[in-house]
Amino acid sequence: MIWNIGYVANATLVSVVGKTPEDKATLSSSRATWNNIGGLIWSYAGLPFATVLGGIVGEKNQWAAAAFVLGWVMVLGYFAHFKMTEGYEEIEDEKHAGAAKQNKISIPDMFKSLFQNPQLIILMLADLAKWCVKFVTAASAIYYFRDAAGNPGLMVPYALCIALAAMVGAYIVRFWVKAMPSRTIAIISYVGMAVFLFLIYVMYANATMVIVFMTCAQFFYGVATPTP
Repeated sequence: MIWNIGYVANATLVSVVGKTPEDKATLSSSRATWNNIGGLIWSYAGLPFATVLGGIVGEKNQWAAAAFVLGWVMVLGYFAHFKMTEGYEEIEDEKHAGAAKQNKISIPDMFKSLFQNPQLIILMLADLAKWCVKFVTAASAIYYFRDAAGNPGLMVPYALCIALAAMVGAYIVRFWVKAMPSRTIAIISYVGMAVFLFLIYVMYANATMVIVFMTCAQFFYGVATPTP
């Protein structure tokens, strides 16, 4: 939970740095694209990296060491963003400073507003469902290819296909927002994910079709991730 506080706070910088809807869409798209590139790199380099660290701290602690090292890399990246965005929220005069102070909302008021706004609750649940897609599909892949399909070697092309599809989906959002509202893009992305995940459920016995459909589902996941 503590780890994700920093992650979410970093993501909200998009709304501060981006001054127009187009800027925000481009920044969100870039962030999601590189996020997926990082996932692709980790899928191939993670085990060798942890193995190297295991030679220093022992095999039992190799993954803990990997999390520790990469955690510090993340901290350095966040600090770079902190320095890059210094001054974006500076108040220029006393009039604006007074207005900003008056418009501050307390944490209890935030929760009160949340529970009085069913549309916002639905939006939060939808966003949670999107992240569930990411984590559940990632966690179940090894069990599917090893136990259900009986071919763990398919994990390599599977990881490559879904990572590339998510990158493409995240990247093209910056162009789609110029042609249609963000709301429409979000609906299309969620419907697309639902359709292809259902097809996977129906055709789970065919590993090739599972990879094809999951690639399509991950494309729409990539679209959903940066959609403002």
